[in-house]
Amino acid sequence: MQIKNIKYILTDIEGTTTSVSFVYDTLFPYFREHINELKSLIHLLEIQETFKKTVELAYSLEGEKIRSVDEW
Repeated sequence: MQIKNIKYILTDIEGTTTSVSFVYDTLFPYFREHINELKSLIHLLEIQETFKKTVELAYSLEGEKIRSVDEW
């Protein structure tokens, strides 16, 4: 699997862009089923950068320190 030019990862805040039921019934289950696929892509610079920014954001907003790939 090859991913090119990843610029953003879109997450939906419940009810903002779609109905809350769609988020709960469709998006959450899809995410749970596929989240581990991101681990297999960790060698890609785009994925590394995205996770790095997520770690930085979690720390800046909540003081949370994410230390391992499993915590991402």
